[in-house]
Amino acid sequence: MPSFAAARAYNATVNLANKRFLVVGGTSGIGQATALKLASLHASISVAGRNATAGSTLVAQLSDLNPKGHHEFLPIDMTLMKDIRRFAAAYRNTYTELNGLVISAGFMTMKGRTETVEGIDQKMAVHYYGRALLIKELLPLLEAASEKGEDSRVLSIFAAGLGGPIHFEDLDLKTTYNLKTTAEATSGYNDLLVNELSIRHPSISFMHIAPGVIETPLTKNLPLYLRVPAKILAKLMANSPDECAEIMTYVLTSDQYKRGWWLLSDKGEPLKPQKYHTDEAREAVWKHTNSLIG
Repeated sequence: MPSFAAARAYNATVNLANKRFLVVGGTSGIGQATALKLASLHASISVAGRNATAGSTLVAQLSDLNPKGHHEFLPIDMTLMKDIRRFAAAYRNTYTELNGLVISAGFMTMKGRTETVEGIDQKMAVHYYGRALLIKELLPLLEAASEKGEDSRVLSIFAAGLGGPIHFEDLDLKTTYNLKTTAEATSGYNDLLVNELSIRHPSISFMHIAPGVIETPLTKNLPLYLRVPAKILAKLMANSPDECAEIMTYVLTSDQYKRGWWLLSDKGEPLKPQKYHTDEAREAVWKHTNSLIG
């Protein structure tokens, strides 16, 4: 697998002219850096998020990097399934195909279960259910690109390979919720999701990656007593978003990841599925997901 330098060297050979990527959670951190990198390779970029001010600033930067591309910011609230459906319907009405869907939206808080008006925990909505729904809603555009012989890939940036035991009797963690079970569940569910989607849509590449420790603004939602040490730790140990973006761009463009499903480390190295990653778990989580998000 490539080092950051090797990934950068490979990426320099890539030309993404006339390709469109949608980066969700792209107004800061890894998503922003990845959007900028893709634009520098001549891709057209749609950035989706909640911060319209940051989005407008980013679109200007994307246009500077690739004046011939069409770049835009689109609002989306990944905690609400209703808003994800609204977003996806509008996107399908605007575009006929999509070469890459990158989801890096994050939600960091130490609070306990906090349900949205739809009855879904906010963290689980952003880190899993919203991702699953958005991918499903945009599959027609991804399939359309694939049918033309073009690359069609989905990259979920979260926590590949870090799942825990599956709570089959409480998959949405209504009764077993805590920070540990939530982190393990959303990680494991994303692993199972890319596996299931690859079975159903073999012409599309589905990837779940663990980016490692990255300097991002996500810690701003932590209590002060955790925010300060988290920032110090990030300075000492974290990779920069720009370095991370080189790996993200590599897996989005390298022929190695053109088909199938992939669990990837922060260096783009394939990870083995955990012992909890079974056919029984995959089928149960898929059925549960569809019953919850429709």
